[in-house]
Amino acid sequence: MPDDAVVPPVMHDDTTEIVIGDRVLTDEERLIPVFVFGSNERGIHGGGAARVAREKHGALLHQGFGPQGNSFALPTCALPTGEPNHEIPFERVKYYVACFLMYATWHPELKFQVTQVGCGLAGWTKEQIAPLFASAPENCQFDTDWQPILGDRMPHGATRKYWGHVG
Repeated sequence: MPDDAVVPPVMHDDTTEIVIGDRVLTDEERLIPVFVFGSNERGIHGGGAARVAREKHGALLHQGFGPQGNSFALPTCALPTGEPNHEIPFERVKYYVACFLMYATWHPELKFQVTQVGCGLAGWTKEQIAPLFASAPENCQFDTDWQPILGDRMPHGATRKYWGHVG
């Protein structure tokens, strides 16, 4: 496995421990929602929600995708915004979101606080990005600015949860 590969959390058979990398989450950490933020593929978390993730939620520099600390990076651009050719194709953003949704589904013991991924510095609109999360599992809660797009109900009828806004 390459040095920069994403190492997913491991659930032990007894489900009493959650291990991320080589660290076992405490009971208190398990109660704090995982901060899901828009990143660039290089993992330079310098602005917007990415900076909040690095400063307050343990996001790691040079890790552009996946779980890290108490956060989850979702790339929405290739390079830090402002650099030439920082954009990535929308299909690649969709792929990263689909990977995150699988991860969230596989980890119902975790709660995920999804920011307006890619709708700030990366330049995507909430009308483009929010619908990608329409099938998110119940352990995901969203920025209130997405409520008009995602609605109050999930496809199976459960109430969709909203948490607030990074500002």
